[in-house]
Amino acid sequence: MKRVSQLRASAPVRNDVANASPLILIVGLTIALLVCAAIFFSYRQQDVGRLPILMGDFLSAFGREPIMGWTALGGSLMSLLIAVLIVLSWFGLGTIAIRLIAPETNAYALNVSWQLAIGASLWSLLWFALGTASLYRKSVAIVALLAGLGLGIWAMAKSWQEKGWVSREQAQASWLMRTGFVLLAFPLLMGLIAALAEPTGKDALVYRLAVPKAYLAAGGIVDVTTNVYSFLAFGAEMNGVWAMLLGSFVNPNVAESAFGAVAFAYLPVLLLATYGLARDWQLRREWAFIAAFLVATIPSFYQVAANGYVDHSLALYIILAVHAAGKWWATEQRANLICLAFALGSALAIKFIALFAFFPLFVIVLFKARAAQKMNAQAANALLLNGLGAIVLAGLLASPWYIRTWVRTGSPVYPFYAHLWNGSSPNWDADRSRLFQMWVARYGGEQKNIVDYLAAPLKLSFQAQPEFPANYDGVIGIAILLGLPLLVWGTRRLILSEEIKIALAVAGGWYLCWLFTSEQLRFLLPALPLLIVAIVLVSSQLAIAQNLLQWMWITSALPGLLVICAWFLEQNPLRVVMGGEPREDYLTRRLDHYPYYKVINQDLPNTARVWLINMRNDTVHLERDYFADYVFEDYTIMKLVQQATDLSDLRTRVKAMGITHILVRHDVLLDYQRTPIVDERKSEAENQAKLQMLKSFLTEGPKVLKSDTKFMLVQLERL
Repeated sequence: MKRVSQLRASAPVRNDVANASPLILIVGLTIALLVCAAIFFSYRQQDVGRLPILMGDFLSAFGREPIMGWTALGGSLMSLLIAVLIVLSWFGLGTIAIRLIAPETNAYALNVSWQLAIGASLWSLLWFALGTASLYRKSVAIVALLAGLGLGIWAMAKSWQEKGWVSREQAQASWLMRTGFVLLAFPLLMGLIAALAEPTGKDALVYRLAVPKAYLAAGGIVDVTTNVYSFLAFGAEMNGVWAMLLGSFVNPNVAESAFGAVAFAYLPVLLLATYGLARDWQLRREWAFIAAFLVATIPSFYQVAANGYVDHSLALYIILAVHAAGKWWATEQRANLICLAFALGSALAIKFIALFAFFPLFVIVLFKARAAQKMNAQAANALLLNGLGAIVLAGLLASPWYIRTWVRTGSPVYPFYAHLWNGSSPNWDADRSRLFQMWVARYGGEQKNIVDYLAAPLKLSFQAQPEFPANYDGVIGIAILLGLPLLVWGTRRLILSEEIKIALAVAGGWYLCWLFTSEQLRFLLPALPLLIVAIVLVSSQLAIAQNLLQWMWITSALPGLLVICAWFLEQNPLRVVMGGEPREDYLTRRLDHYPYYKVINQDLPNTARVWLINMRNDTVHLERDYFADYVFEDYTIMKLVQQATDLSDLRTRVKAMGITHILVRHDVLLDYQRTPIVDERKSEAENQAKLQMLKSFLTEGPKVLKSDTKFMLVQLERL
């Protein structure tokens, strides 16, 4: 591990303003904390407001129902073991890699974060190559695991010999740290348990898990023509593919749980990187821990880690990219640019929105070259070329995913912007791409104005709600809002190092990109750890009782922690993980349409082809061939009804699609006020006639196999 002997310039220099009256600061922060908490809780009637009821239901379930089943518990433990072994493999391969591209840090935690992150990225690239070669086989997974374990054990032995964790700072077991570690255990433990449970997260069921599961069924990376999201980059999910192959030695349920556990594993690595970055910036252990704790108690980070999403893994690589960029600015060493390229490329291989970080980093390279030009024009040109080369290299590292999409569709960014960059695939076109851009723009509210943009930090902190696009579809809590005034004050009154300014520039650039594209809270998460570390750093410079201030920051995270507890209790995954609750009962409780999936899987013939209409398109639990529209889930039926001249014509068109059964959410499709069948350009009589045609199509002739007030499963074979 490469160490830097001199003290970092990262620590901001104290200013006289930092010595403001401690009493005024403490009173002001306390009042702000209480007011923000009160406003925050006033919007939390659906989760924190129901905590007593949720806790009662949680405890009563343990009192009246079985708690444990050895078979299912053994499967959960096996899934956890698979995830641990894969993470150890990350560490092994990453240890070799950082000996070649040594990241510059004197913080052991940050160095380990680099090892794990680089290792995970390299294994991901390997599994992409294996998938391209159609080598998704159990035997290959075992060979890879044995190699990874060998590297991991070697790396652990090397780490033990080097004892890099030993610090010259005297360790103090303060009550703050003891309390903080106990509180930190709650979101991590709850997130892990939820990740081990049967998958029910929307994005996981639609594509994050559904597409890798389709890859395994095909033995490699293939075009999943029934899922337009299969053309996205799946860098983080590749390690989940490895986990599923290993889990399939036991049973499919263990495979899915192992996928969830590996997806969750990125969260503790992110927290380690957050802690390590704070330590690298010369913060004491207590302050560095607070930074990691504030990240861990952001409810949306819990949500993505517990449901098989990838936004927390993206945040990990962004924080490492910013660290490398800061070190390059300070030292101008090419090794730091290689680290930057690797972290940034890994981020882009996970999610397209990693491009949000490219522009601010590009500007940073330009500023660095301009600053150097005043002294040496030749050196400035070299810095510019090296910096731009790192950004290009990052794109090359992520390019396999985008080249694959380009070859198959005609556009590297497909299915996005198909109306601008022409691309094509079954069940998607330029019209739907344009509608999709309009659809994602509704996050944060439709018809936004300047007031909405300026008030976004307040709305994010107080009004944000999961599953409501107008309210950002997530929750971040109040800690960041409390810290923003301190951060603004710190940038004006303290002398901050260039590394911190770079972090703030990337976070600010990311926020602006997010603000003017799609205000879905998950897309903002990668910028939050950078803001939090900067806020904590500025707080550490205030000339007031540091211990009291640290306790206030711990307290500011408690509202978010309560939200996490409420979400966990509402989901109540503990009994299914321990084997006390049958898998079928848990899925029925969590997914209101799952009983219909059971009928399809158990009663329909293997030759059946089911059309899913307004069913959210989660296909992980579906074991029959299907057709579905993505995002706009009633697009095809809407077009068919509009084009059909009569009921017979509509039946003929559907029969030509090879559909044998339809599963539809009829309370949406057949409701005149909500259905897309209604065309505002036509008269009410025309719309009613079209809607009646659709009702007749679903109910007159087809056999209704199962129905309720929301869903209906019909058989079309009698047509």
